[in-house]
Amino acid sequence: MKAKMILLLALVLSCNLLGGPLLAQTTGRGGTLSDQQAPSGEMMLYDLILVRPVSLVACGIGLVGSVLAMPFAAMSNQDREVSQRLIAEPFAYTFTRPVGHFDTESGK
Repeated sequence: MKAKMILLLALVLSCNLLGGPLLAQTTGRGGTLSDQQAPSGEMMLYDLILVRPVSLVACGIGLVGSVLAMPFAAMSNQDREVSQRLIAEPFAYTFTRPVGHFDTESGK
């Protein structure tokens, strides 16, 4: 039971895959602190231990989902958008984003 609660907590904390950066702090100028300084060691560990493994699972789910959605997407000429949203974006978030940076909009 305790392991299930820890897994659930990790998934909830890692919801930044769907809703944007969960732990980003804003500055007075509308940017985030991650835009101006290097991430802390805690944020790097959080990224490596929790976010990256969950992101890797999201890559697999997106791949399976895109295979299932592709026939329907091809009929409506949405195949590029489906592959972008379900394959390319999770892959980039998992493998090309710098460790500890959660801002996917600016690529930092």
